[in-house]
Amino acid sequence: MGYTLIITNPDEPVVQLVLNELETLRQPYFIFYPHLFPIRDFLSFSFDGSLGGKLTICGISRPLCEIESVWYWKPLPAAQKSENVGYKKFIQNESRAALWSLYTSLEDRVWINDLLRANKLIEDNKMYQLRAAESIGLTIPATLISNDPREVKYFVSKHQKVAAKQLYTQVFLDEGDPLLLYTNVITQQDVQGSERQIAACPLFLQEYVEKAYELRITVVGERVFSAKIDSQSLATSQHDWRKAGNELSYIPYSLPEEVSAKIKSLVKNLGLIYGAIDMIVTPDGDYVFLEINPNGRWGWIQDSCNFNIAKSLAEKLTKK
Repeated sequence: MGYTLIITNPDEPVVQLVLNELETLRQPYFIFYPHLFPIRDFLSFSFDGSLGGKLTICGISRPLCEIESVWYWKPLPAAQKSENVGYKKFIQNESRAALWSLYTSLEDRVWINDLLRANKLIEDNKMYQLRAAESIGLTIPATLISNDPREVKYFVSKHQKVAAKQLYTQVFLDEGDPLLLYTNVITQQDVQGSERQIAACPLFLQEYVEKAYELRITVVGERVFSAKIDSQSLATSQHDWRKAGNELSYIPYSLPEEVSAKIKSLVKNLGLIYGAIDMIVTPDGDYVFLEINPNGRWGWIQDSCNFNIAKSLAEKLTKK
């Protein structure tokens, strides 16, 4: 009997929510934690006209040919036991290559999401996302990626007020302490005399869009779950709602049909099943697209708004 392969790590709380829904749908599943390969788990696969092999976890084996769908949700890298730095690096690279060969050999299965598109092409590729959004009629902010002080100064001068953001999703280590870099607003005064700092690292800049409120839109196939974030109600969250976290309210929001249709088209055109989208609604009522994250978190928004995102994911994994 076919089953769903879930590739994740044991500290992801939303996994159990999807497992509960899969059980309700009577869909078998098999959980694989890549960080325990090859330390604990075994993988063997071959190709001779068709994919053969098995995945063995805690002594239980399942044939790879029976995999019907795959949910890839924030796994940790493959690990190993060697204390020798050279061996460690070698084993890690070989393990990653083995897993990548497996994943791409399953390309004809249902994936949430397709790794080649979601993780290699779309995630952290802000300009690609913006171009895709603009091509289907969504409004986007003027954007610049540059480490040229002259270009940066001109862009800031043109727009007067600019949002500076991270290009790559990562935690910055400040003298060993992890630091999440939030969106900051910069003006002409901030870039004067900063030529050396600007040249040292590419900047991701967008014209600042005034906000009435913000939206977190979670898409699963044709299902759209939209939540309103009253980010302007607190001083700490006016430029980046993530700063306030649980202090803000998140309520279900009804998108205009035209905007909803464009959002669904964007996700489909990008080759995704799942996507988490951030948008701004301006004081004039305009909808401005910021980004789409093919691996964006959704547990908190499901809890706050009583959405059934987990059920929708499970139904996609069972093709129901």
